Amino acid sequence: MIRKIALSAILIFAGMFIFVSSSHALDISIGASTWYAKWETDQSGESHETDIDPAFLYGPVLGINFTPTVSLTSVFLYGEFDMGDDDDDGDSNEIERYDSDTALNFALSRYVKLFGGLKYMGYDWESGEHIGYGPALGIALTVPLFDNFYLLINASGMYLWGTHEEKDDDSGEKIEEDYNEPGFNTNLSIAYYIAPASLSIILGGRYQYFKTEQDNDEGGDMEHTFYGVTLTAVYSFSI
Repeated sequence: MIRKIALSAILIFAGMFIFVSSSHALDISIGASTWYAKWETDQSGESHETDIDPAFLYGPVLGINFTPTVSLTSVFLYGEFDMGDDDDDGDSNEIERYDSDTALNFALSRYVKLFGGLKYMGYDWESGEHIGYGPALGIALTVPLFDNFYLLINASGMYLWGTHEEKDDDSGEKIEEDYNEPGFNTNLSIAYYIAPASLSIILGGRYQYFKTEQDNDEGGDMEHTFYGVTLTAVYSFSI
């Protein structure tokens, strides 16, 4: 349900901008993206090995260019991570992970772009869920290489407010805690634009880090690191 609400909110946000800009021609980009990612954790500063297997996250990509300098982009990714065998009590160790970015972009030049928007992410498992949302700001660089090949570099910082809800093993009651979650994302990719088909193929790598910090300062902080290979295909057209 949370994933559906998040995706609906993104599409509604995009629709609002389409309505505002209905008197102008719009350049639209739609496509799909996947991220084969490794998930590592560090509990309260004590590094330890995790049993989380790498997994694919995948989902839609939407872009709207209102003017040559202003655009809206939105990406929603979803994947299922496996932490190994099920628990003795029969609970599944599968974790559903979702990651959403919706940003308004401002081009300073042909090669430099600033962006800011909403970051929404979280994960669900058998006995609970964790969600976080908040602002993100970043910069993106486009470097022409040769022919229709481009080097894409972007980095962003985020500060999220998170809520963690989990069932207590003894009482069976839901325990809810609030978190602050600072972090950052980086991407390095090679893009190839197929002009006759108006299609862009983007292959690269992504690194994401964030830390969950409890509001009550009672410990239990955890660092999360995601890194892996990304592949995106985007088709562009005008309306």
